[in-house]
Amino acid sequence: MKQLLTKSICVCAFAAATAAHADDKLIPGVQHDPPRFVDESTTWIRVGTSGDGYFFDAQAEIVGAAPSDRVRLDWTQGGRVLATVKCNVSNDEESELTLARCEYRGKSISAKGAVDARLVYEDDKDDKQYLLRTYKLDVRQWAPSKIWQIAADDLLATAYVWHGSDGQVTDVPIFRFWIANSSSFHATLRCTVGGARLPDFDGSVESRNDATIEADIVPPKGDRQTWHWEQVQYEANGLKFGKSKGSHDTYLADHPGDYTCDLRKDGVTIRQFLFTVNADGRIQSHAMQQGKGAAPLAPNVALIDVRIAKDNGLDKRIKPDLLRKSRAFGLAWPDDPSVKAVLAALPPAYENAHPVAVHPKGKRLIGADQSPPRFIEEALTELRISGQRDGYEVALHTAVPESEPGSDRFQLDWKSGGKIVATFKCDWGNKTYQPVYAGVKEVTCEDRDHHAKAAGPIEADLVMHDDSDGNDYVLRTFKVNVVHFTSFGDPVWQIVPDDLLASAYALRVPRAPDGLEVVHFTLWVAHNMDGVTDLKLRCTVDGAKLDDARVDAPTLQTIVAEPRTKDGKSTRYVWSHIDADIGWVAGPHDAKNKGLQTLFVDHPGKWDCMLRADGKAFRELLFTVDGRGMIAADPMATGRGAMPMLATVVPVDVRIPKDSTFDDRVRPDAMRKSRGFGLAWPDAPNVKAIQAALPPSRGLPDPR
Repeated sequence: MKQLLTKSICVCAFAAATAAHADDKLIPGVQHDPPRFVDESTTWIRVGTSGDGYFFDAQAEIVGAAPSDRVRLDWTQGGRVLATVKCNVSNDEESELTLARCEYRGKSISAKGAVDARLVYEDDKDDKQYLLRTYKLDVRQWAPSKIWQIAADDLLATAYVWHGSDGQVTDVPIFRFWIANSSSFHATLRCTVGGARLPDFDGSVESRNDATIEADIVPPKGDRQTWHWEQVQYEANGLKFGKSKGSHDTYLADHPGDYTCDLRKDGVTIRQFLFTVNADGRIQSHAMQQGKGAAPLAPNVALIDVRIAKDNGLDKRIKPDLLRKSRAFGLAWPDDPSVKAVLAALPPAYENAHPVAVHPKGKRLIGADQSPPRFIEEALTELRISGQRDGYEVALHTAVPESEPGSDRFQLDWKSGGKIVATFKCDWGNKTYQPVYAGVKEVTCEDRDHHAKAAGPIEADLVMHDDSDGNDYVLRTFKVNVVHFTSFGDPVWQIVPDDLLASAYALRVPRAPDGLEVVHFTLWVAHNMDGVTDLKLRCTVDGAKLDDARVDAPTLQTIVAEPRTKDGKSTRYVWSHIDADIGWVAGPHDAKNKGLQTLFVDHPGKWDCMLRADGKAFRELLFTVDGRGMIAADPMATGRGAMPMLATVVPVDVRIPKDSTFDDRVRPDAMRKSRGFGLAWPDAPNVKAIQAALPPSRGLPDPR
């Protein structure tokens, strides 16, 4: 396919086409020396209701004009000028073009149907008038709301790529196009070059300025309908123009050829961009740019082929018949053989104020069984519920390896008796834990719009839809007991997670500002930690006693249920997830930790540590430190059925001293069955000894 370079300007055929629609006193702008025309990738026009009629707004960036020149917009119908407005002209520093903003607020206009809006340019040097653009519009008074607005259905079939201004070419391709909706959202660009797939590129679809066309239709009964058309742009982070500069980014010059790129929202393709990259790493304009009637392009703008994906769940209106007639405010399609394929690919007609995406169907797989495994980090996982009048809300907070693609989706399927009784949506991103753990991104499922009512044994599947292969992966099945407590007052719902006391983990956490890895121990206690400040860790290494270490142990989360009796007395059930930091540094000797006294590497061997509050031990931590100053994973980590973990996290053997009264409730039977939200014990040689050391049952009664 022969294509023009980005800066090529084809003006001859367009001049003839424009002149046919201009009056005798106006000279086509492309006949100016040098040519004057608008940047089609950024221009827009709209109307707004005003009394019994409407006003209009428009914006255009003009190639070659100066702020001293004059621009006006004539509103015409049947060759008669109905209104005219002088446009404000200024420099656009970003594009290095001249920006014309036209805002008509005069007497209301009531002309409907076919309307031509002519953008007229007057050169200050010779006072001659030039026709820059004729916007051919379908103006409607949308029933039953009587809202005036154009029907902008021909906007969706054109897209452009901006390479940046002449003064400073942008590093990242910026795709400009229209959507029949109004929103900003995260999206992923997935490209193949000659059939070879590149890595996915993250980014966001964002509105350009205030280029939104909106028709609000409010029927006397039924759903409100709002039609939107919005000019948007997308920057593909990690995809760069030019040749490689030694970074981890992908440079177009390193991958020249024919590109097919799917722009994806929540795993569904909304647009497909087709274009060619030349040897210099620049995007070339589509072949139609050479056709008769092609509109000229602004500097550093390339016209590309855009396809509208069927069932994308984004566009509220798709009118293929209108798109075949014109391609942006009445702009004619060029006379070129390539146009035929573009028009043949238009999707079927669609109209729905509440579009629904059709997701591709994949397999449902167990994440831990895959290669590489897909999993959550158990040490950072928290689950609770909270009572509402009509049931309870669910809140799950966990973490996944940071390397997972940013376009994946998560949901929590809440099941009772093997049937899904509620599904909760999840968010995820770059939020940070306190303290910050390396290598993870948070997943939070806290959908307050949906409540559950099922009590008793619950299984909840955390499911990740992998956008890279279309499959669903069950990352974890949580098994909990939901209790609707007998209580007077507000409803009390809560899980009773007695098995949480059976697990503890050691995590290596980067310390600011030196970057040294400090070890934190995360574990659960059945106790309210508010006011518990005198915490120490007393350790021996192969029987040799070390000095006590002060412990900073903030509470990460609490699971609380507080039922009340008729006479107002309450019983408080609480489980606290704590993060114990003793300030000791992991890793071998190096320049960074030289001179530190609290290095694990100086004390290799078997550690036996008592975590103490107010002078009394409430947890015993047993682990081994190797010759490199690293805490070795407990044998459970390699046992059959063990869950995968981050490289910076290891399980440790945790015991509850038999004479400790710190925990308000201890249920060894629950801990023998599982060790945290229903997580099964692995088949490891030391599990039997751990379970044999569990203390007797005691504390608060089972809830009713």
